[in-house]
Amino acid sequence: SEKIVEIQPIGTDSGIIVWQWRAWDHLVQDADSTKPNYGVVAEHPELLDLNLGTLSNSQSDWLHFNGLDYNEELDQLMVSCHNLDEFYIIDHSTTMEEAAGHTGGNSGMGGDLMYRWGNPQNYGRGTSDDRKLFQQHNAHWIADDAGEIMLFNNGVGRPGTDYSSVEVLTLPPMVGANYQLETDSAYLPKEQDWIYTANPLSSFFSLVMGGAQRLPNGNTLICNATSGKFIEVDSLGNDLWKYVNPIDLNGNTPQGDQPFQNSCFRVTWLPPDYAGFDGQVLTPGEPLELNPDNYICPTIPTSVSNIQVNTESVIYPNPFHHAF
Repeated sequence: SEKIVEIQPIGTDSGIIVWQWRAWDHLVQDADSTKPNYGVVAEHPELLDLNLGTLSNSQSDWLHFNGLDYNEELDQLMVSCHNLDEFYIIDHSTTMEEAAGHTGGNSGMGGDLMYRWGNPQNYGRGTSDDRKLFQQHNAHWIADDAGEIMLFNNGVGRPGTDYSSVEVLTLPPMVGANYQLETDSAYLPKEQDWIYTANPLSSFFSLVMGGAQRLPNGNTLICNATSGKFIEVDSLGNDLWKYVNPIDLNGNTPQGDQPFQNSCFRVTWLPPDYAGFDGQVLTPGEPLELNPDNYICPTIPTSVSNIQVNTESVIYPNPFHHAF
């Protein structure tokens, strides 16, 4: 099973658990009335159906959480569940004891699921036709004060051709401290607000891993993980910039060559004023690629305002050409 642990550091080499959430505390099952957690699955969308998924002696990976995001303003957590093709929102305002139960916290729901999206047949309120997600990664709030969610939908097992997509959806309005859910219906929305795909569809596919990030200029940075490609696209889905990870299992590769197994879990854009850079000296080093072209990259601006443009993207040729 899965759990989320919050650790308070002590010194430089230890810490204590100050909060945790366990999936095992929030179950329902409709297979055996003599066993714990028996109930009607469709009446408990806040709980995980214990009998979902495929397990065997050789496959013991039940849920496979692969992403975690924290919304400080709402004091909520978002987790991506790879094997059940959905993501969940959990109330973080609870005590550790409340997180193990069904009451307490801002939501009054304890550690039960406040919201779930991607595969409503998991809680008996939809069919395979209503399924939206296929082994997705990196579900996260685009901004703490907004209800927009972005994720990387890997598309494994998607009907028809396997292809990946980056998707944005808007959470339903909150009623009090809970996300709105009508009786006998699935959580809204029924459709995504924005979907990026490539042409042809099969040219953009990552079997595992992957992620996406909304940039300050409104564009989206995408990691096509298994091919090691990073691309920036605009709101219309136009490709504006691409970089191929030149490091593969054998080390650095010559510029222009196609690396072998150069997968990369995720790519993240950091602004020049990123707090992690404080006190650090960022000195350009040698190019990552072997036998690089003999040209000098333009200097990256030192302020975010120089990078942002209201209506157009500023693209720097090969900005990752030099290692820092």
